[in-house]
Amino acid sequence: MKRFLLGTFGLALLVACGGGGGKEAGTEGGPCYPNGTCNDGLDCVSNVCVNSSSVQDVLGGTDTYSKYDLSVPDLVCTPNCSGKECGDNGCGGSCGECGGTTPSCSEGKCIPECASESPVVNGWVKNSINDMDFTGELVDVELFHKLDIDEWEDGCISKYIISMSKLGLGCEFSIQMETDIEGHLGVTDAVLTADSFCPNWSDADEGEYHLQESSLVMCSDVEVTAYMVESTCIPNVLLAFSGQLTLKRLSDSKMLSVDLSDLQVVGEMISTGDTSLVCPKWCTDKECGDNGCGGSCGTCSSGESCQSGQCVPCTTWCAGKDCGDDGCGGSCGTCGSDESCQSGQCVEGPCPPTCSAKECGDNGCGGSCGECKE
Repeated sequence: MKRFLLGTFGLALLVACGGGGGKEAGTEGGPCYPNGTCNDGLDCVSNVCVNSSSVQDVLGGTDTYSKYDLSVPDLVCTPNCSGKECGDNGCGGSCGECGGTTPSCSEGKCIPECASESPVVNGWVKNSINDMDFTGELVDVELFHKLDIDEWEDGCISKYIISMSKLGLGCEFSIQMETDIEGHLGVTDAVLTADSFCPNWSDADEGEYHLQESSLVMCSDVEVTAYMVESTCIPNVLLAFSGQLTLKRLSDSKMLSVDLSDLQVVGEMISTGDTSLVCPKWCTDKECGDNGCGGSCGTCSSGESCQSGQCVPCTTWCAGKDCGDDGCGGSCGTCGSDESCQSGQCVEGPCPPTCSAKECGDNGCGGSCGECKE
C-alpha cells in the first residue's frame, strides 16, 4: 500500500475529507484507510483512493480525475498533535498509541493503569463530636512524586491528597499533605463535612470544618522506583497516621479535634511526577531520637544524651548502683554469671521478666515482651 501526496494543482484537485461516494475504504474511488493508505495499486489523494495511472496522468498534465467522486472542499483538515502523545489527531487519525506500563490514554497523555481495585479505607476518623467509620467506603487517593534530573532525589513521594466519603450518608473527610521547602511533610489542608444525613450528627454540630492546626504525622516508605517516570502505578501502598488535627467550623468558629490513629488506606495507587516538589526529610533538625515512624534519626556518642532530638553532654550517674545504665549510654557495671541486674543492684538468680499487660517493649531483663507489626 502507498500514500501519495500531491502539491497544489489548483482548487479543482482539492477534495473534502470523507469523500468516496459510499464505496468501501481502501478501494478505488473509496475513502482511504484511517492510516492514510489504500489497497495495492491505489494512492491516497485527499482521503480518496485513486488509480496509480490516473495520478501519473495528472503529473503528466492529463486530468483523468473525472471518474472519481471528488469535490472542492470548504475546509482542509489539519492534524493537531501539539502536546499530545496519544489519542485523536482531530482528522480521524492518531497521535500515537499507549502500551507497556502506561496502557491508557487520557486527554492526550499515556497514563498507568492499576491492575486491581481502587484503594480501600480501613478504620475510623475519630473526633470530639461523633466518630466516623469509613471502613470499606469510597476513597480517592492522589500521590505526587519528585521529578528531578538527580536520580538520588527522583521518585520520593512528596504530596498526598486523600478524599473519602460515606456514600449517601453526608459524611466526608479529605486531607492533603505536602513537603515544605525545609523538608517537613505536614498537613496543608483538611476538611470534615457532616450534614443532616450523617449518622449521630445533630443540627447543632453539622457543618464544614476546616484545618486550624496540626501535629499529624504520616509514615510511609513508598517511593517511585523507575527513574524520571511521569506517571506510574505503585503496588502495596499503606498509609497510616499518628497525631492530632484541630479543625474549625466556618460558620461560627466551633472547634473540632480529629484523631486519625485508627485510620489506614491501603492498595495500589497512581503517582504523578512534579518538578516543583521537595523530598521529605524525616529527621529535619534532628540528630538523634525517634524519627516519628518507628525508626531512628541517629544515636549520640558516649558522654552525650538525646534531648529533643539533639545530642547534648550528660553527666554519668552511678551513685549507689552496681550495674545498669549510667544515664549516658554507658554502664555502671556488670553482674556475675549467676546474678542479674535489678534496679541497679546485682542479685543472685535470673532476672524475672515482667510483661504483665504488655505486648511489646522491654521485659525488664534486657529482653522483649514482643514486637509490633510494620
